[in-house]
This record gives sequence, structure tokens and C-alpha cells, in this order.
Amino acid sequence: MAVKELFAQLHEVAASPKKQLEKYLAEGKKVVAVAPVYTPQEIIHSMGMVPMGVWGADMELNESKKYYPAFICSIMQSILELGLKGEYDGVSAIIIPSLCDSLKTLGQNWKYAVKDIPFIPMTYPQNRKPAYGVKFTRDGYIRVIRDLEAATGTHFSEFALRVCRACCRCRDYCCREKRCVQECMVYASGRAYSCCKTD
Repeated sequence: MAVKELFAQLHEVAASPKKQLEKYLAEGKKVVAVAPVYTPQEIIHSMGMVPMGVWGADMELNESKKYYPAFICSIMQSILELGLKGEYDGVSAIIIPSLCDSLKTLGQNWKYAVKDIPFIPMTYPQNRKPAYGVKFTRDGYIRVIRDLEAATGTHFSEFALRVCRACCRCRDYCCREKRCVQECMVYASGRAYSCCKTD
């Protein structure tokens, strides 16, 4: 695929994410919304689902103002506004990290405002390198996995996660090195993943 065609495709998806969501759902894929900035997307991929970023929209805010003061980040307000308007209908869950005060309130407001899409929190420690920070982070990931299993009916496999991580590293290497691209299939948990391509 030529670079211009690829950029045109990416532009179309970015301009109409609802259309892309409907495409995934029509293909029978489960989609998990992921709020900015850091969410464990590899876990979602490894469970056979699609992580789809939600970054709000350039829109008039009405309903979300019932939950937020005017000075709160417009990204958080518009994510909630879109949720209230049903733009994320069909999504199996939303993962919202608590990296700032606005994100913390988004998760709490989501629970009450958009009840048909389960909210899954992802909490990161202030100090992640000491042993207690590592344990806190690991426990956070385990909670996300359990919540995803409960919300979506899918199952987690450490083997699938290792394969997914290897594919991500392979894909990143290929992109970084601008290598020639061919199909590379890996199998995990009985599913075929076309994660990366190498020459």
C-alpha cells in the first residue's frame, strides 16, 4: 500500500471513529475504549479484543456540564458528552487511568452517567520502581484483567500476552527500521494474530 493511501485511510478513521467502531462490531470484534494516556492495550489485544482510543471531539458540550465545572479539561468533558449521547454504544468497557485529577473524575462520573458501558479503572503508583510500586502496578493490571474478563466474557492468557508483546516489539522494530513488509502470523489461545510484518 502506498504511503498516500495509508495516510488517507488513517485520516478517514480519525475523522469518523464511530464508523470504524461500527466496522469492528460488524466483524464480530469486541472493542474496549481506552482513555488517555497510558492504558494496558497489550492486555486487551492479547484477549482478542480491539483497544480503541477515545480522545473526545471538537463539539458543543451540553450534558457533560451537569457533571463538570467549566474549567475541567475539554477532552474529559467531550469523552463524557459522547458517552452520554451514545456515540460509544457497542463498546464492551472503557478503561480510564487515574493519571490526573480530571481523569479521576471522568471515571467516577462515567459510573453514574453512562451505566451501560462498564468503567474499569487503572491506577498507577506515584513511585513505580521500588518493590511496593511494582506490586501496586501488578495488582492494578490483575484488577484490569479480572474486570475485563467479567465485562466481556473473554479470558486472559499469559502466553497470549507474551506473544502479543513480542508482536508489538517486532512491529515497532519494523517501523523504526523501515523494513520491507510481509505477512507474519502468530497463534495464541487458538486465535491467529496478524500482529506484525517482517521481510
